[in-house]
Amino acid sequence: DGMDNQAMFWQKPTIQCFHSIVPGSVMEFYPTIGVQRDVASRPDTSVYGLRGLTSCRWLFCPSNSNQSFTDSTGKGVMPGWSYYDTQNGCTVYQNDYYIPMGFSYDYYITRSEYDSTNQAERHLLLLKAIVLEDSDIFRYGSTLKHLDLDTQSYTEEEYYKDCLARKATSCSSFEYDSSGFTAKFNSNTSRIVFFSVPYENGWSAEVNGKKVDIIKSNVGFMSVEVPAGTSVI
Repeated sequence: DGMDNQAMFWQKPTIQCFHSIVPGSVMEFYPTIGVQRDVASRPDTSVYGLRGLTSCRWLFCPSNSNQSFTDSTGKGVMPGWSYYDTQNGCTVYQNDYYIPMGFSYDYYITRSEYDSTNQAERHLLLLKAIVLEDSDIFRYGSTLKHLDLDTQSYTEEEYYKDCLARKATSCSSFEYDSSGFTAKFNSNTSRIVFFSVPYENGWSAEVNGKKVDIIKSNVGFMSVEVPAGTSVI
């Protein structure tokens, strides 16, 4: 309930903004989780899994706002968030289950399977398994196990568990500038590392100095495959 571009003014990456240049892949992704996305990005707190997927760590709510981020008992309207501080006229909350940028999965599902699931649960499903395009399964499916959709539950407890699992297999560092980013990743097996960066033409990727293909994943974002050991992406 603040200004759309307060994070942009603070020079911080944000999922809440208003700007006229929007990557097409983002426009493809948001409707699949039931969120309107045009020149404005204002995802509702009901799709709280989106914050985990996009490595959202902080939420700023104007202290004089007519909306409250907590209910009458003091519990946050999104599970896993807690009061941090009051600064610059804003009440600051932090994501206690924050997942750093650049993380990996143990399981996958196909895009066709994703499209057949309950839209209301997809924001949480995306923390359980990476969505690979059907055409990529033959090439990358062996790196992961297939998720049995019939045995999944979408409780708050499962959400916490999935966030911790993704955090445990996340990049040890992530640095960005105006033209790209560099990340370090460690694993004892080959993995597919997901970044909540829009999948668009013009990007290229290298792992340990060797050019690699960028995998379209989770409908509109990017991943790369890395070998066992320490990788610089």
